[in-house]
Amino acid sequence: MAKSIEKTSIYKIFLKGLLAILPLFITIYLVVKLGKWFESTFGVILRWILPVNWYIPGMGVVLGVILILLMGLFIQVWFVRKTWRWIESFLEKIPLVKEIYGSLKQLAQYLSGTQKSSSNQVVMVTIGDSDTRLLGLVTRSDFSDAPEGMGNNETVAVYLPWSYQVGGFTVYIPRSKIKPINMKTEEALRWAITGAVSAKEGDKNI
Repeated sequence: MAKSIEKTSIYKIFLKGLLAILPLFITIYLVVKLGKWFESTFGVILRWILPVNWYIPGMGVVLGVILILLMGLFIQVWFVRKTWRWIESFLEKIPLVKEIYGSLKQLAQYLSGTQKSSSNQVVMVTIGDSDTRLLGLVTRSDFSDAPEGMGNNETVAVYLPWSYQVGGFTVYIPRSKIKPINMKTEEALRWAITGAVSAKEGDKNI
């Protein structure tokens, strides 16, 4: 009995340590992968441009960061912004590319909060006539430009993210089935993806 309790305690300690270090490990992993991509991509360019023995490892990463900052700065200039829109309009005319690029662009704008939309709202969705509810994000509330039969003035599209994995599904439901809540999109996604796991001591016993 004592050994069983001891094993359970060790397991809980290990699990807490894993949950504490996992987000940090994943963040470091992604940053390192991005840095390696910068180094391998821009490093080749610098080696070709710079004289022999002038290149220092890490300069590719620095150049990549500088280019991203310059891109963010230049995109605010009228001429550059207009040119970028022309490039986007060209991409949106290419089959398959326009679907992929358009979807990724809308998703990035939605998650970053740069998309100006009144539909950017976190809600609780009621399932049937029960008290069961799901956390979701309203992605569309205006169906005036949508195909006939997809929705009306009383319809909203709500994205329901899955827990512990990347993905989810979109439901088209009446407005009466949702209840807006005061929560940021990033916080709502964190709650949904982690399964609303709480670190508060008071949540251990319900």
